[in-house]
Amino acid sequence: MSICSIRRYWKQIVPCLVGFASGLVWVSMVADEIVSITQALGLMLGLSEEIMGLTIVGFGNSLGDLVTNLTLARMGYPMMALSACFGGPMLCLLLGVGVAACGNMTKAGLNGGSFEIPFTSPTVIVSTACLLFNSLLFLVSIPRHGYHMTRAAGLAALTVYLAGMAVNVYIEW
Repeated sequence: MSICSIRRYWKQIVPCLVGFASGLVWVSMVADEIVSITQALGLMLGLSEEIMGLTIVGFGNSLGDLVTNLTLARMGYPMMALSACFGGPMLCLLLGVGVAACGNMTKAGLNGGSFEIPFTSPTVIVSTACLLFNSLLFLVSIPRHGYHMTRAAGLAALTVYLAGMAVNVYIEW
């Protein structure tokens, strides 16, 4: 590799890295503004952060997954779409909680090693119960039907979700 080709390489890679870094900054700034708008909307409507997270933020996070999974299923890759339905949220949940827990334990010091998770909100308890019930529903119904996703299982999952949201909204008001 000659000196000229190395200089040409760096002339191409540096703008790419700067563009990538500026994209990350923009995404961070927009995310901060969306969180601020969501909090302001919650204050104006008198809704708690839990309800705002379950509805507006939850729908916003899931919309891209919904479109992607429907497209995959229609293209003839239903197993990939079904796997992504579980894999995406599982990655976000486990990675998000894992990184946050490691950060909090680092702040606590090597001797602390643990921290308390406040689990007193009825909204969080109802949502957790619905999530566990939905997971158990899939764990039982899908193998029982020869590992085929049936319309009944989908409708049952949708019913559990809507019932959980209705209970959460009732608790809120």
